[in-house]
Amino acid sequence: MIGALQSLSFSAPWMLTGLAALPLIWWLLRATPPRPDTVAFPPTSILVGLKHREKTPVRSPWWLTALRILVAAAVIGALAGPHIKPPATASSTLAQPLLVVVDNGWQSASRWAARRAFAEQLAALAEGSGQTLFLGVTAGPAAPLQPLTPVEFRQRFASLLPQPYPGDRAVLAAQVERELGTQRGKLSVAWLADGIEDSGASALNKALADVAAGGVIDLYGDPNGAGAVALTRATSANAGPIAAKILRADSSPQSGQVAALTARGERLSVASFDLRSGASSAEVAFDLPLDLRNQVARLEIVGEASAGAVFLLDGRSQRRRVGLVATEGNDEAQPLLSPTYYLERALTPFAEIVRPRTANLDVATADLVAAKPSVIILSDVGRLSGSVRERLNAFVEGGGMLIRFAGPRLEQGGDTLLPAPLREGGRTLGGAMTWTSPQTPAAFEEESPFNRLTIPKDVAITRQVLADPAKMPRETKVWARLSDGTPLVTAARRGTGTLVFFHITANPDWSNLPISGLFVEMMRKTLEASPLQFSPTSKTGADPVDMQAASLNQDAPLKPWRVLDGFGKLGVPGERAQPIAAGAADTARVNAANPPGLYGPQNAVRALNAVQDGDTFASLKAVDGARVSVFTEAKTIALAPWLFLAALCLFLLDGVACALFLGRSAPRWRKPAAAALALGLGLALSFAPESRAEARNVAPKPAANASDPSKDAADFAMAASLETRFAYVLTGNSEADSVSQAGLAGLSRILSARTAVEPGEPIAVDPAKDELVFFPLIYWPVLANAEPLPDHVLAKVDAYMKQGGLIIFDTKNDEANPESLLARGGRTPLSQLLGKLDIPPLQRVPDDHVLTRSFYLLQSFPGRWDNGDPWVEARQESGDAARRGVKSDGVSSIIVTSNDLASAWAMDDADRPMFAVVPGGEDQREMSYRVGVNIAMYALTGNYKADQVHVPAILERLGH
Repeated sequence: MIGALQSLSFSAPWMLTGLAALPLIWWLLRATPPRPDTVAFPPTSILVGLKHREKTPVRSPWWLTALRILVAAAVIGALAGPHIKPPATASSTLAQPLLVVVDNGWQSASRWAARRAFAEQLAALAEGSGQTLFLGVTAGPAAPLQPLTPVEFRQRFASLLPQPYPGDRAVLAAQVERELGTQRGKLSVAWLADGIEDSGASALNKALADVAAGGVIDLYGDPNGAGAVALTRATSANAGPIAAKILRADSSPQSGQVAALTARGERLSVASFDLRSGASSAEVAFDLPLDLRNQVARLEIVGEASAGAVFLLDGRSQRRRVGLVATEGNDEAQPLLSPTYYLERALTPFAEIVRPRTANLDVATADLVAAKPSVIILSDVGRLSGSVRERLNAFVEGGGMLIRFAGPRLEQGGDTLLPAPLREGGRTLGGAMTWTSPQTPAAFEEESPFNRLTIPKDVAITRQVLADPAKMPRETKVWARLSDGTPLVTAARRGTGTLVFFHITANPDWSNLPISGLFVEMMRKTLEASPLQFSPTSKTGADPVDMQAASLNQDAPLKPWRVLDGFGKLGVPGERAQPIAAGAADTARVNAANPPGLYGPQNAVRALNAVQDGDTFASLKAVDGARVSVFTEAKTIALAPWLFLAALCLFLLDGVACALFLGRSAPRWRKPAAAALALGLGLALSFAPESRAEARNVAPKPAANASDPSKDAADFAMAASLETRFAYVLTGNSEADSVSQAGLAGLSRILSARTAVEPGEPIAVDPAKDELVFFPLIYWPVLANAEPLPDHVLAKVDAYMKQGGLIIFDTKNDEANPESLLARGGRTPLSQLLGKLDIPPLQRVPDDHVLTRSFYLLQSFPGRWDNGDPWVEARQESGDAARRGVKSDGVSSIIVTSNDLASAWAMDDADRPMFAVVPGGEDQREMSYRVGVNIAMYALTGNYKADQVHVPAILERLGH
């Protein structure tokens, strides 16, 4: 009790003089008012006999007076500002000079106030005994270890601040041995430690033990559960949510929170952690939407004010949104053949993948651009035209990055959304028909973003699309070359964005690069050159290519832009902060010259953190013979709030006492209050149902005669999907449309009679309005007056073909050679109709094609005319294996013929042929029926008959 009174002090002690007024207040409250004068007034005789129930006491009760005196005393005491300061907890041998050693690295920052208060206690003890003090620190500029008076000690300690890097105990140990070696056995030691073991701890232990030989060594540390806690990146932080690891040296149970903050200090999310007894680490994760994730600039442990409790994030920790478009569908049965399989696995660790909901290129690109990705990737998407090209061009010029991969479709030539014009036809490297051998990538040039990447020796390129060197623009940069100097990756600026082109496929068809680790690193470096978030309204800002080029020189210094202080606050770097080499940014460790912070240009900073991957903490080993104690922060307890609270409670008690015991007015307000409450409840109950009924009455009702725009589409979908049906395209020519209908109807009857397939009646479709995905086969007659298709129709047809549909384009005469498709400037009806369609390379049906044996064994494909074999998608030779140019399970999506198949198949209601066939007559008609059966089975079963299991049966039918 006496110790507590000794620790009591007042910030405004003169206010206590108000206590002298308490007797006067008592006297005023207890004073008797003067007796009233008696005046004779005759009419008062009327009031004689009336009872006066309410009487005013002569004086207030003593207990009420005492209560009010206590209220006044509590207010006066609170105004005096009383507070209690705990007594000093430091202890030292006062007979000897004292060496105070302070760990002032970032590990001690969170409890620096406790250390400063503890140092004040040491100074106070020394001041009372005349003790001499020495002060040594492990971090910051070194100061001579000279004797200090308590006043000088206070001044020196007040100027100390925790540093944002770990202290160097070995340096202090050498200084102690050098400057205090003559004081051996004459000093006591008080070590204010941070509790964490490091490489210099043993040297400092030895130096202190030598200096204090025969003396006292006091080792002060933080209480259990209050030691330093640090934050670093978890090993799985590259993929998925933002992950962080909490590290500590203490072993007692501890819990807390980690906050994710923006660059402006706004808190986006908080994750809790729980360190159980004996656990040295824990992990937390922040699963945020991409737009919020990329705003996270730092992670910090809540309530832990130190540089080690802060983890800074830079562009490498942020994820881009990447839109991915491929020509083929989702090949779930054979994913290893799909370019998207390799792209997704290469990009997933550091990007958010967005796939379009449809294969319609027009709709897909519109959806992707609306999602505001940083990058859009096109895998073997051929010539871009119309609205698709305009949309992607605007995306790139607005600052986005467009990455394209080569493939069979781009072998026929490119478009304007490429870094350089392409030569038609691919280049095969290696194989039986070439003199060249597969090429390996050459060492990356200094200006390339891939510089310093290690190229595996087994990476080989067997096919590529060549850029035309004579037409290559000046601004086109070659990021990667083959060993023979031909481009492998090219890039160019377009507006404020970037075009990047890989001259190979994204799957192993043309090289084994996509299955190597180099491919992952190349994609990562490419994405780092893209903007973090695309904004179509932004036409200004940093140039992503120039930004990347500025950081390509691995030996260029990165100047400090913002650095952390010991308490984890980001600020302007001081004079001692030095640049770091860009090549050493990933391995650099924090020190006095390189404090933790952000280095490099403001638009491409690199983060250097106090605690890095792989760091671990261990508890400090005490000096032999040392007395280990725990210092506590001497927190001052303010009593004024409690006194004000007591005064308020006593005042309320006074009011209650007066209402209950000294007056009877309470019943007067009970009835009005109850009536008001009942009235309010009644109004609420009466208006609420009326409001709901009114809301129901004004709810819009559907019009009885309103047309449902989706009804017709639903009916069409039901009719097309409940039964296998073939479709034909309406041309606007009634005669041609009737022939198409009769031809497909006749083919359906042939199939029903000869196979297990029983198709329904054919359906006419308008590609501009109707959905095409319900039909395995579409017959499209090409008339002489064919007009180019609108862009949205081209996109729908392209999506249908790339998703496994089969279209027969029939020119119906011998003048429109399918070869005209390869001549982009041709004027034939076929080129007019499909000139802008993204069509893969075509070839005449080879002898071993599945079409020749899907049901019948065929050697020719006649219709009403016999003008030669049809054209299908071509095979692409790559190395020693023939790889398909198509991705829909090896099935061609297009058949081009001029033999007028529908006229040969057409039958009337009596199953009689409607048109003559020339020159082969009925034998040719029979062959045309077989052609139709083979095409139908090919569309329905794909490459089923290409399986080797059918070879014995085929050879037997051939008579072998």
